[in-house]
Amino acid sequence: KNVSLPILKGHSIGIIGATGSGKTTLINMILGLISPTSGDMVLNQKKINNKLNPLKGLSAYIPQNTFLVDDTVKKNVALGLKEHEINNDKIMSALKLARLSTLIEELPYGINTNIGENGSKLSGGQRQRLTLARAFYFNRQLFVMDEATSALDGETESEITNAIKEPK
Repeated sequence: KNVSLPILKGHSIGIIGATGSGKTTLINMILGLISPTSGDMVLNQKKINNKLNPLKGLSAYIPQNTFLVDDTVKKNVALGLKEHEINNDKIMSALKLARLSTLIEELPYGINTNIGENGSKLSGGQRQRLTLARAFYFNRQLFVMDEATSALDGETESEITNAIKEPK
């Protein structure tokens, strides 16, 4: 209730509060998954409605527990695209931004290596970075992260934060 939340390009915000205080509801509104019951959502001084919410195509939700399919690195980064639609150079660029280049070099088939069900062949930090690579691949501009860097060491978390802030 009565929320006014300016989010400026290039800035990071944190949403904290007690259980049941509306954090998830607010995030779902930002992502365009639900509409406010009253009031307005405004983007760049223009009212937006849920049906035409431009944030849907610009945002990426990166949960603490990632969603990965039993397929290759490439297919997980370009999730939902057919093989002929995937740009391998863009895949490599996204993986580099997500600080996964070294991992790819070590995998037996590079980006064509199967990562197992829900990324079972990867560490927790690697799974989170693969989800970030997906957001980079699809050129998302708004990252909504639910403790998405919790499995990363401090140095890698700092590198990822800087990569998100880099102009694309």
